[in-house]
Amino acid sequence: MIRHAFLFVALAATASAQNTCVECHDAQQAPVENSAHPMLSCTDCHNGDSSAAEMEASHAEAKKFIGNPKPLQLAQMCGDCHQKATDAWKRSPHLDGMQKGDPAGASCASCHTRAAAPSSHSIVDCGDENAPTSRLRVAETCARCHSDPKAMARSGLRADALALYEKSKHGHNVLEEKEEDGASCVDCHLPHEALRSSDPASETHVTRQSATCGRCHGEEKRMKAHGLSHGLVAKFDGSPHARTLKDGSPSCAACHGPHLARVPGFDEMGTLCGRCHEGPARELASGPHGKATWTDPQSGVAAPLNCEHCHGAHGARRPEAPFAAKTCGKCHEAGTKALEAGNLISDISAKTREDVRELHQLLDKVQKRGHDFGEGCEALAALDGSIHELGALAHGVSAENCRRVRESFQREAKALKSQLVELTPEKRPLGWLPVMWAFLFAGVALMWAKSRKKSVEI
Repeated sequence: MIRHAFLFVALAATASAQNTCVECHDAQQAPVENSAHPMLSCTDCHNGDSSAAEMEASHAEAKKFIGNPKPLQLAQMCGDCHQKATDAWKRSPHLDGMQKGDPAGASCASCHTRAAAPSSHSIVDCGDENAPTSRLRVAETCARCHSDPKAMARSGLRADALALYEKSKHGHNVLEEKEEDGASCVDCHLPHEALRSSDPASETHVTRQSATCGRCHGEEKRMKAHGLSHGLVAKFDGSPHARTLKDGSPSCAACHGPHLARVPGFDEMGTLCGRCHEGPARELASGPHGKATWTDPQSGVAAPLNCEHCHGAHGARRPEAPFAAKTCGKCHEAGTKALEAGNLISDISAKTREDVRELHQLLDKVQKRGHDFGEGCEALAALDGSIHELGALAHGVSAENCRRVRESFQREAKALKSQLVELTPEKRPLGWLPVMWAFLFAGVALMWAKSRKKSVEI
Protein backbone atom coordinates (compact mmCIF):
# COMPACT_ATOMS: atom_id res chain seq x y z
CA MET A 1 0.00 0.00 0.00
CA ILE A 2 2.80 2.41 0.96
CA ARG A 3 4.67 1.52 -2.23
CA HIS A 4 1.61 2.32 -4.35
CA ALA A 5 1.19 5.60 -2.51
CA PHE A 6 4.76 6.61 -3.27
CA LEU A 7 4.29 5.65 -6.94
CA PHE A 8 1.08 7.70 -7.11
CA VAL A 9 2.85 10.73 -5.62
CA ALA A 10 5.78 10.32 -8.05
CA LEU A 11 3.47 10.10 -11.06
CA ALA A 12 1.46 13.05 -9.85
CA ALA A 13 4.62 15.12 -9.46
CA THR A 14 5.78 14.09 -12.94
CA ALA A 15 2.45 15.02 -14.48
CA SER A 16 2.49 18.38 -12.71
CA ALA A 17 6.02 19.14 -13.93
CA GLN A 18 5.05 18.25 -17.49
CA ASN A 19 1.97 20.46 -17.57
CA THR A 20 4.07 23.37 -18.76
CA CYS A 21 5.62 21.29 -21.59
CA VAL A 22 2.34 19.87 -22.87
CA GLU A 23 0.89 23.31 -23.32
CA CYS A 24 2.91 23.34 -26.53
CA HIS A 25 3.77 19.64 -26.97
CA ASP A 26 0.40 18.09 -26.25
CA ALA A 27 0.77 15.65 -29.18
CA GLN A 28 3.62 13.93 -27.31
CA GLN A 29 1.70 13.33 -24.10
CA ALA A 30 -0.32 10.28 -25.19
CA PRO A 31 2.65 8.41 -26.75
CA VAL A 32 4.69 8.87 -23.56
CA GLU A 33 1.83 7.77 -21.31
CA ASN A 34 1.38 4.61 -23.40
CA SER A 35 5.09 3.88 -23.66
CA ALA A 36 7.50 2.00 -21.41
CA HIS A 37 8.38 5.31 -19.71
CA PRO A 38 5.20 6.92 -18.34
CA MET A 39 7.01 7.64 -15.09
CA LEU A 40 9.67 9.83 -16.73
CA SER A 41 9.28 13.57 -16.97
CA CYS A 42 10.29 15.59 -20.01
CA THR A 43 13.37 16.94 -18.25
CA ASP A 44 14.62 13.43 -17.42
CA CYS A 45 15.60 13.12 -21.07
CA HIS A 46 15.50 16.64 -22.52
CA ASN A 47 16.86 18.54 -19.51
CA GLY A 48 15.68 22.15 -19.45
CA ASP A 49 13.30 23.60 -16.85
CA SER A 50 9.68 22.46 -17.07
CA SER A 51 8.67 24.78 -14.23
CA ALA A 52 9.56 27.94 -16.16
CA ALA A 53 6.62 29.87 -17.55
CA GLU A 54 8.50 31.18 -20.58
CA MET A 55 9.77 28.94 -23.41
CA GLU A 56 13.13 30.74 -23.52
CA ALA A 57 13.69 29.95 -19.86
CA SER A 58 12.54 26.33 -20.08
CA HIS A 59 14.72 25.77 -23.17
CA ALA A 60 17.71 27.63 -21.78
CA GLU A 61 21.17 26.45 -22.83
CA ALA A 62 22.26 26.91 -19.25
CA LYS A 63 19.80 24.16 -18.34
CA LYS A 64 21.46 21.87 -20.97
CA PHE A 65 18.22 21.63 -22.90
CA ILE A 66 18.15 19.17 -25.83
CA GLY A 67 15.17 19.55 -28.11
CA ASN A 68 15.13 16.99 -30.90
CA PRO A 69 18.08 14.72 -30.09
CA LYS A 70 20.15 13.19 -32.84
CA PRO A 71 20.46 9.39 -32.77
CA LEU A 72 23.81 9.44 -30.98
CA GLN A 73 22.47 11.93 -28.43
CA LEU A 74 19.41 9.74 -27.93
CA ALA A 75 21.63 6.74 -27.20
CA GLN A 76 23.48 8.78 -24.60
CA MET A 77 20.17 9.77 -23.00
CA CYS A 78 19.04 6.15 -22.85
CA GLY A 79 22.43 5.18 -21.48
CA ASP A 80 21.86 7.26 -18.36
CA CYS A 81 19.49 4.48 -17.23
CA HIS A 82 20.30 1.61 -19.59
CA GLN A 83 24.08 1.70 -19.37
CA LYS A 84 24.76 -2.00 -19.94
CA ALA A 85 22.66 -2.10 -23.11
CA THR A 86 24.19 1.13 -24.40
CA ASP A 87 27.75 -0.06 -23.75
CA ALA A 88 27.01 -3.21 -25.78
CA TRP A 89 25.50 -1.11 -28.58
CA LYS A 90 28.65 1.05 -28.68
CA ARG A 91 30.60 -2.07 -29.71
CA SER A 92 28.18 -2.90 -32.50
CA PRO A 93 28.32 -2.23 -36.26
CA HIS A 94 25.05 -0.35 -35.80
CA LEU A 95 26.90 2.46 -34.02
CA ASP A 96 29.63 2.37 -36.66
CA GLY A 97 27.00 2.90 -39.34
CA MET A 98 25.53 5.90 -37.52
CA GLN A 99 28.94 7.51 -37.07
CA LYS A 100 29.55 7.17 -40.80
CA GLY A 101 26.21 8.79 -41.54
CA ASP A 102 24.69 5.62 -42.96
CA PRO A 103 20.89 5.89 -42.73
CA ALA A 104 20.82 2.15 -42.04
CA GLY A 105 22.77 2.62 -38.83
CA ALA A 106 20.52 1.76 -35.90
CA SER A 107 20.01 3.58 -32.61
CA CYS A 108 17.65 2.85 -29.72
CA ALA A 109 14.50 4.22 -31.34
CA SER A 110 15.24 2.31 -34.57
CA CYS A 111 14.32 -0.97 -32.89
CA HIS A 112 12.31 -0.12 -29.78
CA THR A 113 9.57 1.87 -31.52
CA ARG A 114 6.79 0.66 -33.78
CA ALA A 115 7.35 1.15 -37.49
CA ALA A 116 4.08 3.10 -37.69
CA ALA A 117 5.20 5.51 -34.95
CA PRO A 118 9.02 5.69 -34.97
CA SER A 119 9.31 8.23 -32.16
CA SER A 120 11.49 7.99 -29.08
CA HIS A 121 8.39 8.98 -27.10
CA SER A 122 6.69 5.70 -28.00
CA ILE A 123 9.33 3.23 -26.78
CA VAL A 124 7.60 -0.10 -26.14
CA ASP A 125 8.53 -2.42 -23.28
CA CYS A 126 10.21 -5.61 -24.54
CA GLY A 127 7.90 -7.63 -22.31
CA ASP A 128 4.90 -6.46 -24.33
CA GLU A 129 4.02 -9.21 -26.82
CA ASN A 130 3.27 -6.52 -29.39
CA ALA A 131 6.60 -4.77 -28.87
CA PRO A 132 8.82 -4.67 -31.98
CA THR A 133 11.59 -6.24 -29.89
CA SER A 134 9.45 -9.06 -28.47
CA ARG A 135 10.66 -12.54 -29.33
CA LEU A 136 7.79 -13.05 -31.75
CA ARG A 137 8.33 -9.77 -33.61
CA VAL A 138 12.04 -9.03 -33.44
CA ALA A 139 12.76 -10.72 -36.80
CA GLU A 140 10.36 -8.33 -38.53
CA THR A 141 12.02 -5.41 -36.75
CA CYS A 142 15.51 -6.42 -37.86
CA ALA A 143 14.14 -6.83 -41.37
CA ARG A 144 13.26 -3.13 -41.54
CA CYS A 145 16.90 -2.65 -42.50
CA HIS A 146 18.19 -6.15 -43.19
CA SER A 147 15.70 -6.78 -45.99
CA ASP A 148 16.62 -3.54 -47.75
CA PRO A 149 18.99 -4.46 -50.63
CA LYS A 150 20.46 -0.96 -50.91
CA ALA A 151 21.11 -0.63 -47.19
CA MET A 152 22.67 -4.08 -47.00
CA ALA A 153 24.80 -3.48 -50.09
CA ARG A 154 26.41 -0.51 -48.33
CA SER A 155 27.31 -2.80 -45.44
CA GLY A 156 28.40 -5.76 -47.56
CA LEU A 157 25.60 -7.96 -46.20
CA ARG A 158 22.93 -10.12 -47.79
CA ALA A 159 19.36 -8.87 -47.79
CA ASP A 160 17.66 -12.27 -47.67
CA ALA A 161 18.17 -13.09 -43.97
CA LEU A 162 14.47 -12.77 -43.12
CA ALA A 163 13.36 -14.64 -46.24
CA LEU A 164 15.61 -17.57 -45.30
CA TYR A 165 14.66 -17.42 -41.63
CA GLU A 166 10.96 -17.58 -42.53
CA LYS A 167 11.62 -20.86 -44.37
CA SER A 168 13.64 -22.35 -41.52
CA LYS A 169 12.44 -24.54 -38.68
CA HIS A 170 13.48 -21.77 -36.30
CA GLY A 171 11.35 -19.25 -38.17
CA HIS A 172 8.41 -21.64 -38.37
CA ASN A 173 8.50 -22.24 -34.62
CA VAL A 174 8.55 -18.52 -33.83
CA LEU A 175 6.47 -16.94 -36.60
CA GLU A 176 3.91 -19.70 -37.17
CA GLU A 177 3.80 -21.72 -33.96
CA LYS A 178 4.38 -18.62 -31.77
CA GLU A 179 6.86 -20.47 -29.57
CA GLU A 180 8.33 -18.06 -27.05
CA ASP A 181 11.50 -20.12 -26.71
CA GLY A 182 12.07 -20.48 -30.45
CA ALA A 183 15.33 -19.12 -31.84
CA SER A 184 15.17 -15.57 -33.18
CA CYS A 185 17.75 -13.00 -34.30
CA VAL A 186 18.77 -11.90 -30.80
CA ASP A 187 19.47 -15.46 -29.64
CA CYS A 188 22.39 -15.76 -32.04
CA HIS A 189 23.42 -12.16 -32.68
CA LEU A 190 22.63 -10.70 -29.22
CA PRO A 191 20.20 -7.78 -29.01
CA HIS A 192 22.54 -4.80 -28.66
CA GLU A 193 26.05 -5.93 -29.59
CA ALA A 194 25.16 -7.70 -32.85
CA LEU A 195 28.76 -8.09 -33.99
CA ARG A 196 29.61 -9.22 -37.50
CA SER A 197 30.30 -12.93 -37.84
CA SER A 198 33.84 -12.10 -38.99
CA ASP A 199 34.60 -10.60 -35.55
CA PRO A 200 36.26 -13.23 -33.29
CA ALA A 201 34.23 -11.86 -30.36
CA SER A 202 30.94 -12.42 -32.20
CA GLU A 203 28.56 -15.14 -31.05
CA THR A 204 28.31 -16.20 -34.69
CA HIS A 205 32.06 -16.33 -35.41
CA VAL A 206 33.11 -19.72 -36.74
CA THR A 207 35.01 -20.52 -33.54
CA ARG A 208 31.98 -19.73 -31.34
CA GLN A 209 29.05 -21.06 -33.34
CA SER A 210 29.09 -24.40 -31.56
CA ALA A 211 28.71 -22.73 -28.17
CA THR A 212 26.00 -20.41 -29.50
CA CYS A 213 23.97 -23.21 -31.09
CA GLY A 214 24.66 -25.34 -28.03
CA ARG A 215 22.76 -22.97 -25.77
CA CYS A 216 19.60 -24.49 -27.23
CA HIS A 217 20.76 -27.65 -28.99
CA GLY A 218 22.64 -28.87 -25.94
CA GLU A 219 19.57 -28.61 -23.71
CA GLU A 220 18.05 -32.07 -23.32
CA LYS A 221 14.49 -31.05 -22.38
CA ARG A 222 14.13 -28.53 -25.19
CA MET A 223 15.56 -30.84 -27.85
CA LYS A 224 13.44 -33.75 -26.69
CA ALA A 225 10.33 -31.63 -27.21
CA HIS A 226 11.33 -31.22 -30.86
CA GLY A 227 12.39 -34.83 -31.37
CA LEU A 228 16.09 -33.94 -31.63
CA SER A 229 19.21 -35.22 -29.93
CA HIS A 230 20.87 -32.89 -27.42
CA GLY A 231 24.27 -34.56 -27.86
CA LEU A 232 25.10 -33.39 -31.38
CA VAL A 233 26.99 -30.28 -30.25
CA ALA A 234 29.15 -32.35 -27.90
CA LYS A 235 29.92 -34.73 -30.78
CA PHE A 236 30.96 -31.82 -32.96
CA ASP A 237 33.14 -30.35 -30.21
CA GLY A 238 35.12 -33.60 -30.17
CA SER A 239 35.47 -33.79 -33.95
CA PRO A 240 38.47 -33.01 -36.20
CA HIS A 241 36.46 -30.09 -37.61
CA ALA A 242 36.16 -28.47 -34.17
CA ARG A 243 39.89 -28.88 -33.49
CA THR A 244 40.83 -27.05 -36.69
CA LEU A 245 38.23 -24.27 -36.87
CA LYS A 246 40.91 -21.57 -36.90
CA ASP A 247 42.41 -23.22 -39.98
CA GLY A 248 39.16 -22.92 -41.91
CA SER A 249 37.29 -26.08 -40.98
CA PRO A 250 33.49 -25.81 -41.11
CA SER A 251 31.30 -25.08 -38.13
CA CYS A 252 27.51 -25.29 -37.76
CA ALA A 253 26.53 -22.63 -40.31
CA ALA A 254 28.79 -24.05 -43.03
CA CYS A 255 26.65 -27.18 -43.28
CA HIS A 256 23.26 -26.02 -42.01
CA GLY A 257 23.26 -22.44 -43.27
CA PRO A 258 23.16 -19.42 -40.94
CA HIS A 259 19.52 -18.36 -41.33
CA LEU A 260 17.87 -21.25 -43.15
CA ALA A 261 19.31 -23.62 -40.52
CA ARG A 262 18.05 -26.77 -42.16
CA VAL A 263 19.04 -30.41 -41.81
CA PRO A 264 20.68 -31.58 -45.06
CA GLY A 265 18.95 -34.51 -46.72
CA PHE A 266 20.71 -37.86 -47.06
CA ASP A 267 20.91 -37.34 -50.81
CA GLU A 268 22.75 -34.05 -50.26
CA MET A 269 25.50 -35.25 -47.94
CA GLY A 270 28.01 -36.13 -50.65
CA THR A 271 27.66 -32.75 -52.32
CA LEU A 272 27.78 -30.93 -49.00
CA CYS A 273 30.95 -32.62 -47.75
CA GLY A 274 32.39 -32.45 -51.26
CA ARG A 275 32.64 -28.67 -51.01
CA CYS A 276 35.78 -29.24 -48.96
CA HIS A 277 36.54 -32.94 -49.52
CA GLU A 278 36.51 -32.96 -53.32
CA GLY A 279 38.69 -36.06 -53.82
CA PRO A 280 36.83 -38.37 -51.43
CA ALA A 281 33.45 -37.17 -52.75
CA ARG A 282 34.50 -37.82 -56.34
CA GLU A 283 35.79 -41.32 -55.54
CA LEU A 284 32.69 -42.13 -53.48
CA ALA A 285 30.37 -41.15 -56.32
CA SER A 286 32.29 -43.23 -58.88
CA GLY A 287 32.73 -46.28 -56.64
CA PRO A 288 30.36 -49.08 -55.67
CA HIS A 289 28.99 -47.15 -52.68
CA GLY A 290 27.98 -44.27 -54.94
CA LYS A 291 25.91 -46.67 -57.00
CA ALA A 292 24.36 -48.50 -54.04
CA THR A 293 21.25 -47.15 -52.31
CA TRP A 294 20.16 -47.05 -48.73
CA THR A 295 16.71 -46.23 -47.39
CA ASP A 296 16.38 -44.06 -44.32
CA PRO A 297 14.05 -45.95 -41.94
CA GLN A 298 12.62 -42.70 -40.55
CA SER A 299 11.92 -40.70 -43.69
CA GLY A 300 11.73 -43.55 -46.18
CA VAL A 301 14.01 -41.62 -48.55
CA ALA A 302 16.19 -43.81 -50.77
CA ALA A 303 19.60 -42.32 -51.52
CA PRO A 304 23.18 -43.39 -52.28
CA LEU A 305 25.35 -44.30 -49.34
CA ASN A 306 26.91 -41.12 -48.07
CA CYS A 307 29.62 -39.75 -45.82
CA GLU A 308 27.56 -40.00 -42.64
CA HIS A 309 27.29 -43.79 -42.77
CA CYS A 310 31.01 -44.25 -42.12
CA HIS A 311 32.09 -40.94 -40.56
CA GLY A 312 29.01 -39.75 -38.71
CA ALA A 313 27.58 -36.28 -39.28
CA HIS A 314 28.68 -34.16 -36.34
CA GLY A 315 31.51 -36.30 -35.03
CA ALA A 316 33.01 -36.49 -38.54
CA ARG A 317 35.48 -39.04 -37.24
CA ARG A 318 38.24 -40.60 -39.29
CA PRO A 319 37.91 -44.39 -39.03
CA GLU A 320 40.84 -45.72 -37.02
CA ALA A 321 43.07 -48.23 -38.77
CA PRO A 322 42.52 -51.06 -39.10
CA PHE A 323 39.09 -49.71 -39.90
CA ALA A 324 37.68 -52.54 -42.01
CA ALA A 325 36.36 -54.68 -39.16
CA LYS A 326 34.76 -51.76 -37.28
CA THR A 327 33.50 -49.72 -40.23
CA CYS A 328 33.16 -51.98 -43.27
CA GLY A 329 32.10 -54.85 -41.03
CA LYS A 330 28.94 -53.01 -40.04
CA CYS A 331 27.49 -53.86 -43.44
CA HIS A 332 29.76 -56.53 -44.96
CA GLU A 333 30.10 -60.01 -43.47
CA ALA A 334 33.42 -61.73 -42.84
CA GLY A 335 34.76 -63.73 -45.78
CA THR A 336 33.13 -61.58 -48.43
CA LYS A 337 35.17 -59.97 -51.21
CA ALA A 338 33.96 -56.57 -50.08
CA LEU A 339 35.39 -57.01 -46.59
CA GLU A 340 38.62 -58.49 -48.00
CA ALA A 341 39.04 -55.37 -50.13
CA GLY A 342 38.33 -53.24 -47.07
CA ASN A 343 40.96 -55.12 -45.06
CA LEU A 344 43.56 -54.65 -47.78
CA ILE A 345 42.86 -50.93 -48.12
CA SER A 346 42.91 -50.55 -44.34
CA ASP A 347 46.29 -52.32 -44.06
CA ILE A 348 47.80 -50.23 -46.85
CA SER A 349 46.62 -47.04 -45.17
CA ALA A 350 47.94 -48.09 -41.75
CA LYS A 351 51.37 -49.14 -43.07
CA THR A 352 51.75 -45.95 -45.09
CA ARG A 353 50.93 -43.79 -42.08
CA GLU A 354 53.48 -45.70 -39.98
CA ASP A 355 56.17 -45.33 -42.66
CA VAL A 356 55.53 -41.59 -42.92
CA ARG A 357 55.72 -41.28 -39.13
CA GLU A 358 59.13 -43.03 -39.14
CA LEU A 359 60.43 -40.75 -41.90
CA HIS A 360 59.37 -37.68 -39.93
CA GLN A 361 61.28 -38.97 -36.90
CA LEU A 362 64.41 -39.54 -38.99
CA LEU A 363 64.16 -36.09 -40.55
CA ASP A 364 63.79 -34.58 -37.09
CA LYS A 365 67.04 -36.28 -36.01
CA VAL A 366 68.83 -34.98 -39.10
CA GLN A 367 67.72 -31.42 -38.45
CA LYS A 368 68.73 -31.63 -34.79
CA ARG A 369 72.24 -32.63 -35.93
CA GLY A 370 72.42 -29.33 -37.82
CA HIS A 371 71.85 -30.61 -41.37
CA ASP A 372 69.82 -28.34 -43.63
CA PHE A 373 68.15 -31.07 -45.64
CA GLY A 374 65.74 -28.99 -47.69
CA GLU A 375 65.35 -31.61 -50.41
CA GLY A 376 64.33 -34.14 -47.79
CA CYS A 377 61.64 -31.81 -46.44
CA GLU A 378 60.17 -31.40 -49.92
CA ALA A 379 60.32 -35.13 -50.60
CA LEU A 380 58.62 -35.93 -47.30
CA ALA A 381 55.91 -33.35 -47.95
CA ALA A 382 55.18 -35.14 -51.22
CA LEU A 383 55.02 -38.48 -49.41
CA ASP A 384 52.61 -36.94 -46.88
CA GLY A 385 50.36 -36.36 -49.86
CA SER A 386 50.20 -40.11 -50.42
CA ILE A 387 48.23 -40.44 -47.19
CA HIS A 388 45.62 -37.99 -48.47
CA GLU A 389 45.57 -39.71 -51.86
CA LEU A 390 45.01 -43.09 -50.24
CA GLY A 391 42.29 -41.56 -48.07
CA ALA A 392 40.47 -40.35 -51.15
CA LEU A 393 40.92 -43.64 -53.03
CA ALA A 394 39.57 -45.59 -50.06
CA HIS A 395 36.18 -43.98 -50.73
CA GLY A 396 36.14 -45.58 -54.17
CA VAL A 397 36.94 -48.96 -52.60
CA SER A 398 39.50 -49.81 -55.30
CA ALA A 399 42.16 -52.01 -53.72
CA GLU A 400 44.11 -52.01 -57.00
CA ASN A 401 44.37 -48.22 -57.08
CA CYS A 402 45.45 -48.14 -53.44
CA ARG A 403 48.07 -50.85 -54.09
CA ARG A 404 49.49 -48.84 -57.00
CA VAL A 405 49.86 -45.73 -54.83
CA ARG A 406 51.45 -47.83 -52.09
CA GLU A 407 54.07 -49.27 -54.46
CA SER A 408 55.00 -45.82 -55.74
CA PHE A 409 55.19 -44.57 -52.17
CA GLN A 410 57.48 -47.41 -51.12
CA ARG A 411 60.00 -46.62 -53.88
CA GLU A 412 60.16 -42.95 -52.94
CA ALA A 413 60.18 -43.65 -49.20
CA LYS A 414 63.02 -46.18 -49.52
CA ALA A 415 65.22 -43.68 -51.37
CA LEU A 416 64.51 -40.92 -48.84
CA LYS A 417 65.08 -43.20 -45.86
CA SER A 418 68.47 -44.23 -47.27
CA GLN A 419 69.55 -40.58 -47.46
CA LEU A 420 68.30 -39.83 -43.97
CA VAL A 421 70.03 -42.85 -42.44
CA GLU A 422 73.36 -41.77 -43.97
CA LEU A 423 72.99 -38.42 -42.23
CA THR A 424 72.13 -40.06 -38.91
CA PRO A 425 74.75 -42.83 -38.42
CA GLU A 426 74.05 -45.26 -35.63
CA LYS A 427 76.18 -44.87 -32.53
CA ARG A 428 78.70 -47.73 -32.44
CA PRO A 429 80.61 -49.09 -29.39
CA LEU A 430 83.94 -47.34 -28.91
CA GLY A 431 86.21 -50.36 -29.67
CA TRP A 432 89.38 -48.28 -29.37
CA LEU A 433 88.83 -47.58 -25.68
CA PRO A 434 90.39 -50.87 -24.40
CA VAL A 435 93.50 -50.24 -26.52
CA MET A 436 93.80 -46.72 -25.15
CA TRP A 437 93.48 -47.94 -21.59
CA ALA A 438 96.10 -50.66 -22.24
CA PHE A 439 98.59 -48.09 -23.50
CA LEU A 440 97.79 -45.85 -20.56
CA PHE A 441 98.37 -48.58 -18.00
CA ALA A 442 101.56 -49.69 -19.78
CA GLY A 443 102.86 -46.14 -19.71
CA VAL A 444 102.08 -45.72 -16.02
CA ALA A 445 103.74 -49.08 -15.23
CA LEU A 446 106.85 -48.14 -17.19
CA MET A 447 107.14 -44.78 -15.43
CA TRP A 448 106.71 -46.49 -12.04
CA ALA A 449 109.41 -49.05 -12.88
CA LYS A 450 111.86 -46.35 -13.92
CA SER A 451 111.23 -44.30 -10.79
CA ARG A 452 111.74 -47.39 -8.59
CA LYS A 453 115.03 -48.26 -10.39
CA LYS A 454 116.38 -44.78 -9.71
CA SER A 455 115.47 -45.01 -6.04
CA VAL A 456 117.32 -48.36 -5.74
CA GLU A 457 120.45 -46.94 -7.37
CA ILE A 458 120.49 -44.07 -4.92
